[in-house]
Amino acid sequence: FDEVVRTGEPVHFEDERADMVFHHTLYPVRDSEGLVSGVAVFSRDHTARHRAEAEVERLNAQLRTRVIELERLLALTPVGVAIAEDPQCRVIRANAALQRLLGVPPETNVSMTAPVRPPWRICRDGRELTGDELPLQRSAARVTDVPPEECELVFGDGRVVNLLVSATPLPRRDGSPGGCIGVLVDITDQKRIEQALISQAEHLQLQAALLANAHDAIIVRDAEARITFWNTGAERTYGWTEREVLGLNAHDLLAPGNEDLARIGEALQSGREWQGDQQHRRKDGSTVVVDSRQVTVEADGTPGVILEINRDISDRMRAEDQRAELMTRLAVLLEVSESMSAAATPDEIVEILLHKAVPALGAYAGSVAVLSSDGTEVHILGSRGYPAPVQESFARLPMTMSSPLTDAIRTHTTVVVASPAEWRSRYPALAPDRVGTESRALAAIPLRGSRIVGAIGLSFRDARELSSRDTTFAALLGRQAAQALERAQLLVSERLAHADVEQASRIKDEFLATLSHELRTPLNAILGWSHMLLGQALAPEAQRHAVEVIARNASSQVRLVDEVLDISRIVRGQLQLDLQVVDVRAAIERALETVRPAADAKGLTLATILPDDL
Repeated sequence: FDEVVRTGEPVHFEDERADMVFHHTLYPVRDSEGLVSGVAVFSRDHTARHRAEAEVERLNAQLRTRVIELERLLALTPVGVAIAEDPQCRVIRANAALQRLLGVPPETNVSMTAPVRPPWRICRDGRELTGDELPLQRSAARVTDVPPEECELVFGDGRVVNLLVSATPLPRRDGSPGGCIGVLVDITDQKRIEQALISQAEHLQLQAALLANAHDAIIVRDAEARITFWNTGAERTYGWTEREVLGLNAHDLLAPGNEDLARIGEALQSGREWQGDQQHRRKDGSTVVVDSRQVTVEADGTPGVILEINRDISDRMRAEDQRAELMTRLAVLLEVSESMSAAATPDEIVEILLHKAVPALGAYAGSVAVLSSDGTEVHILGSRGYPAPVQESFARLPMTMSSPLTDAIRTHTTVVVASPAEWRSRYPALAPDRVGTESRALAAIPLRGSRIVGAIGLSFRDARELSSRDTTFAALLGRQAAQALERAQLLVSERLAHADVEQASRIKDEFLATLSHELRTPLNAILGWSHMLLGQALAPEAQRHAVEVIARNASSQVRLVDEVLDISRIVRGQLQLDLQVVDVRAAIERALETVRPAADAKGLTLATILPDDL
């Protein structure tokens, strides 16, 4: 108050009492002469404002502390941090970790969209990202979080660093784009380790797949012989699935009562390995012989685990049996081939097939049929093992008939009837109970060489299918038999042709002899009458007769020559007939006149007896 009265100026001050703050303003009050005659006081409660200012100061202090802490955190964190303060991210500050990663000094602008580009590229899957595709630029421009995504940081020297980049926007107060903060984590080592783990896992998976899908049966059992691993090869060999056998005792399952188990156990304990043949039981109760190799291994430091690898040698044994069977059949094939090569007639070939080929195919009965020359019938050349009535009933079969033999010839393929039921279904008219045969299965093999010659019929006492080996062997026999039959038929045809040639030669000789005789007959008459004329032994009236006989026989000689020429024309197909009426009596008289001189010379008398109506 004194200061206001003394100075005549307003005075301002605050007064704090009982946690309250008041702001006082004192104004001088003047009289009419301008002198201070009093003081006016205005008071305001500034408690809330004072408290707010104190709170602001406290918060600012805390903010400065947090900023310092954040700066120290950014400086110390091993993760790269980038801060962009503009929507286009033209200026990006980097923390110490990111500076070390990029190899740049402090205060370097590391933005990829800066006016001056840095000496590195950001790529994904080998392709460089454009400015709009960069994670920080997308976050700032779209004001949205960018979840972690992998990128490659490619330096000018070709060095590549794998990064895991994420970003979050720093929008302005009105929500418009302002900037962003990004985190860049170097995952190069992690990727390398991850790739190594993936490769290792793939390798382990491959090994596991190889073990699981190996052809051999692979079994792992513990010290108590309980099964802990059972691959698909074991499923295929024994029939049990892995689910069915896990935890079961392998010895009780596969080799109950096997006296060799104790010996095998001792070998595994002493030498840690055993190998040999074993006879095991399958799920269906059958037995299988396996080549077994068993090894004691350590798993996770626990001894006593047995790895057992069993190979089914049944296939090998079957292969050996098949090889022996093949050698036997080859011997039969060679024997049959040699025998048929020496055979000269179809009957000999049929006997060879019936007594050697039919038994070799396991048939108790069989037949050999050939196709007729006109292709309408099948003729049974020979058979064995069938009752006589059956052989007589089926000696000839029309090709229109449905039977295994005719079907094999017609289709050029092997026909197999594997059971009585199939027999009755396909050939009801030839069923065993109707035909009267003990056969239960049939087969017909076509004989095919350069053409279909016929077929071999086979009968079996038991129902059966022909295996591929049987079919191949039968086809080889059929081909050889067809070739042999064709060769024999050619030999028979050749012999017949040779006989025809000999017959033709004999006919030719007889023809020439007859022709010579016919040519000589008129010549004899001409010579005889000529000698008589030359000898002047004839009366004048007989001389004229002699000349007439000579002329007539000369004409006959000409006719004979013409007839020989006609025969030549007949052979060439150029003969033309000139049909005329012949006086038979005159022809006989002329023939007699031709031979009369020779008869007279020998003292013979020629007489003719002809009917009146000739």
